[in-house]
Amino acid sequence: MTAEIAEFLNRPIRTLKAIRELQARIRGLEYAMLPRGVRYDKDRVQGTRTDPMLIFAERVDALQDKVDDLKLVYLAEVKEVEDAIAQLENQNERCVLTMRYVHRMRYEDIADAMFYSPRTIYSLHRSGAARIKIPKDCSKLQ
Repeated sequence: MTAEIAEFLNRPIRTLKAIRELQARIRGLEYAMLPRGVRYDKDRVQGTRTDPMLIFAERVDALQDKVDDLKLVYLAEVKEVEDAIAQLENQNERCVLTMRYVHRMRYEDIADAMFYSPRTIYSLHRSGAARIKIPKDCSKLQ
C-alpha cells in the first residue's frame, strides 16, 4: 500500500480523532465554567465576582462550531472511502476494507467475523488496498 493510499484510507480516522480531541477540550471548558464559590444561604445562587463563565462559554461555542464542521468533513471523507472501496471487484477485499476503514474494526475482529485466519485478512487487505483508486477530485487535507 502506498503512502498516498494509506493517507486516503486513514483520513476519516484522523478527522474523528480531531473531533474527539475538540470534544475533550469542550468538556474541560464546561467543567471550568462551574462556579468556584457558591453561596446557598441566599434566595439566589451567586458565583464569585471574577467568574469567567462568559469567556468559557464563548470558547465552548467556537469549539462546538469547529466540531460541527469537522463532523461534516468526516461524513464526506467516509463517503469518499466507501465509494472507492465499492469499486473493487473482489467481494472479500471490499468486505475487509469496509470493516477496517469504515467500521474501524481490528484485524482480529474482522478475521472472526469472516471466519478467516488473520493472515488471510492481512493478505486480502494488502491486495485490496493495492487496487484502490483514489478519486482525482478528492479534497486534500487542511
